[in-house]
Amino acid sequence: METIFDYNPTASELKAIGIDYISMTLRHGLNLPDPVSKDVYQAAITQDAAYLDLALLFEHRADQEQADAYWQKIPALQEQYLLGFDELAIIK
Repeated sequence: METIFDYNPTASELKAIGIDYISMTLRHGLNLPDPVSKDVYQAAITQDAAYLDLALLFEHRADQEQADAYWQKIPALQEQYLLGFDELAIIK
């Protein structure tokens, strides 16, 4: 599976794109220990969620062409991301 860790992200990049336990819970519904290690991340993430993180990584690196290539793989997830995942909140 292709993930951000294939592109040697720095600690500051991981922090900037939200690879931490709070952001991973909010964005992907995962409960991961902090700091999020490569092995734990790869074992828990789906490929679509990994594409989202890859798009964010390349946007952070100002490589919009590469980011867009990942966004094209997950158009519905991109829409949810742009909406702040608001439509996923269900009030009972």
